[in-house]
Amino acid sequence: MKHIQGADRLQLRFSALNDFIEPGNPVRFIDALVDKIDLNQIGICHISTYKQKSAAADIGGAPSFDPKLMLKLYLYGYLNKIRSSRKLEQECKRNIELHWLMGELVPNYHSIADFRKNNAPALKALFKLYVQFLCHNDLIGGKTIAVDGSKFRAVNSKKNNYNQKKIDKHQQLIEQKTQEYLTQLDELDAQENKHDDNELAKADIQKGLQKLAQRKLKYDILQEQLDHTDEKQISTTDADSRALIINKNIVEVAYNNQVATDDKHCLIVHSQATNRNDAQALLTATEQGMSNIDADKITVLADKGYHNGKQLQQCQQAGITTFVAAKEQPSVKHLDDIFLVENFTYNKNENTYTCPAGQRLTTKGSWHFKKRETGGTSYRFQKYTTNACIKCPLKSKCTKLKYRAIERSEYQDAVDRNKENLAANRNEYKRRQAIVEHPFGTIKRQWGYTYTLLKGLEKVDGELNLIFLCYNIKRSLYILGNKNIQNALKNWQPDYAKAFLRFILAQIRAKYSPNMTIKICNKIYTQKNIHPLLPSINQIPTFKLRNLRKMKVFSQTAVVRNFKPLQNNENCSEIQEQNDSKNWKIFTLSIGDESQEKFTFQSVRRLQYSAKLQEKKLRNNIWSVTYRFDKMSFHDKNDCGNTRIYDNNFYLNVLQCE
Repeated sequence: MKHIQGADRLQLRFSALNDFIEPGNPVRFIDALVDKIDLNQIGICHISTYKQKSAAADIGGAPSFDPKLMLKLYLYGYLNKIRSSRKLEQECKRNIELHWLMGELVPNYHSIADFRKNNAPALKALFKLYVQFLCHNDLIGGKTIAVDGSKFRAVNSKKNNYNQKKIDKHQQLIEQKTQEYLTQLDELDAQENKHDDNELAKADIQKGLQKLAQRKLKYDILQEQLDHTDEKQISTTDADSRALIINKNIVEVAYNNQVATDDKHCLIVHSQATNRNDAQALLTATEQGMSNIDADKITVLADKGYHNGKQLQQCQQAGITTFVAAKEQPSVKHLDDIFLVENFTYNKNENTYTCPAGQRLTTKGSWHFKKRETGGTSYRFQKYTTNACIKCPLKSKCTKLKYRAIERSEYQDAVDRNKENLAANRNEYKRRQAIVEHPFGTIKRQWGYTYTLLKGLEKVDGELNLIFLCYNIKRSLYILGNKNIQNALKNWQPDYAKAFLRFILAQIRAKYSPNMTIKICNKIYTQKNIHPLLPSINQIPTFKLRNLRKMKVFSQTAVVRNFKPLQNNENCSEIQEQNDSKNWKIFTLSIGDESQEKFTFQSVRRLQYSAKLQEKKLRNNIWSVTYRFDKMSFHDKNDCGNTRIYDNNFYLNVLQCE
């Protein structure tokens, strides 16, 4: 029987590597995308493993790998379900697409892993930059987004996660077992007939007591760590990870990644790793999504986990239309359904309630404070009562107390407005699941990315942003096709200043001022000759600016409302916060100039502002205020690892509207 014959393995061939990759192969878009981006502008650094080789290169040794190659490798890997640095190294040896992409170079797995670990902030900035590309090509609707969170398992098992209850349980068991050993020793000592078996038993007990003492020391240290933190739990393998409810009663040590998904093509416009539940995440996720796509107003869809009165109010004040599912009210046995709170009618003009029996409930106007001990939002409320309850014939169906009391939260107006939105357009909320489940279904079910490989919130955030960046790439390739997206890439000019500024302000808000409202402006009146600034995000210890050497000059303006001072002590001037809606602060940020061109550093450790240098009225009610920053500490990128202090020519200019 005849068969199709393959090529002779010993046959000599003459062909270019490029001939093996067809024009429509997605790997060509990865190559073009990375080549398009100036990696220095987003803070991509070289590989730490290659410091020695880089130093050797200065005296004629082997050079380090180009960071562009490492980024291409990771984009290819995550798009093709290859995350392990060891597997990526293997693929570089045998994968023809990676032969083409990497120029047949094979980095070792240590270097591959270090690149991902050391460039977490830059990967987040790259994600935002690609969202900018999506907006440029009209792939983002910008009218409606769906916000949702999904849990990704951390590199920390449940047995290495501890709360007060768990520590107490272990300490009680140790105490109980210790007492048992001591009782056994007393019984052995009380025996009249001494023999060798008794001595062996005593020796075993002493060993057991020593082990218990070591275990007790372990839990004493854990108790001390828990006492010195505001957290209610600690993890020993990955300190930033937390035990979170995955589904009903299922608990995993994980991270909760918040995403905002645009409704037009189910593309991700915001991604942020957190170690908290969803209750406090709605405003930040929505506003950062709006900022990334330059939207002034937007409609947000979210499930009941995001239903929080304070968050709803802040969203609505920021021009966000909320469609957030309400939480189910717990049933009360002695209450007839007609006497549920939702059936009491509120009169806003009179500030009264009317019960189903027709009686008016009034308030004395005093505000009471309710503190949530379980992690929920604390809030103020007013109490409404009536004396008519005593003689009411329906009292038994309404309350068992002397009179019925209604509590109205300070955020109830926002809750009611959200309820009205849901009632007026029920079909709008029904779109939520279809919008947000598409990316999570792809990433977790198709790709199998249900866990993170890195430790620490910052690094995990970088990896998850890389995952969602790859989702956006794959999704946009599917929508436009390889040829069209290649042409779109050629016509796109990245706005690094805007992308970087968004990232900076997002970090400020997340760390110091969560209620801050941000709007990026392209044109606004600013003072001339603003001094260069490495911006105030450098106060944030988790943020790292890497390899800013040879960074070109750029500046961008942002309008900020409700900004709280980053630091307030004896040596610092304070930026006052007012509740006035016109209280806008305008940040003009610049990075790099000719004098700073030779600066090479990896991370900013510390920054505080110490002087208000200038304050003058520009026009109408606009004031220009310049603050000087000092005590700025940089970790140099040289082999010595020295820390140097720079305290000159770093300023923040604020245009403040009265």
